[in-house]
Amino acid sequence: MLAILVGISRIWVGVHYPLDVMVGALIGITSAIIIYFTLPKLTLIENGITKYESIAKVIRRKFHKANLM
Repeated sequence: MLAILVGISRIWVGVHYPLDVMVGALIGITSAIIIYFTLPKLTLIENGITKYESIAKVIRRKFHKANLM
């Protein structure tokens, strides 16, 4: 809603033409849709989180053993 109001205000004060605002909105919506559908398919993030969790487990075990001694 805020983006729509900003777009209208920029047309109103003469900073942009209506087509500028519409094309900008189209680019933004298209980019958001592409990211929404492709991000879950990227396994790089999931693999990174899995590796981080396994390293954290090892560190916690070593820290726990060091505190017991």
